[in-house]
Amino acid sequence: MEQHRGTSSAWMERATILDTLDVSPRTLTNRCQAGKVERRKVGRRSLYRILAAGTEATQPRQRGNTGATGARNAGNLALAPDALPGPDPSPEISDLVHLVNQLTADLVRSERDRGEVVGIGHAIADERDRLRAELDALRVEFLDLAGTSRAWTVRRRLLAAVKPERLIQ
Repeated sequence: MEQHRGTSSAWMERATILDTLDVSPRTLTNRCQAGKVERRKVGRRSLYRILAAGTEATQPRQRGNTGATGARNAGNLALAPDALPGPDPSPEISDLVHLVNQLTADLVRSERDRGEVVGIGHAIADERDRLRAELDALRVEFLDLAGTSRAWTVRRRLLAAVKPERLIQ
């Protein structure tokens, strides 16, 4: 078994920890699953920290696409104050994280509302097209009625009252 200098509180990138521990990538994955090495995702990077014997990893192992930046999980883009490794964040950073979380929630809400508005717009356009087709059918029936012999006596008044140009609008 390889030796390393106690528990490292420093977070290391994958290549650095592989060199420090002198292990293969698969062994590193096994140690992360066993709770001997802690892994955190920061953006697209993975950072690793060696844990002391008897210390459990602070975050439980997650399966699937549960990352906050995944494209499938775009509705949950909130940041946590402990998402970045290191000392406790200052109050300014906490306020900034809170504001980012609030803006993200507002963005998700506005995207949902935009989707609803687009759906309503499509429903209105469909109804407009249906009514336009019904108007065209009524225009054809009206012109057919005005051309019959029964309407001959009032034909001129019918056509003057409702001109075909008015019906086209």
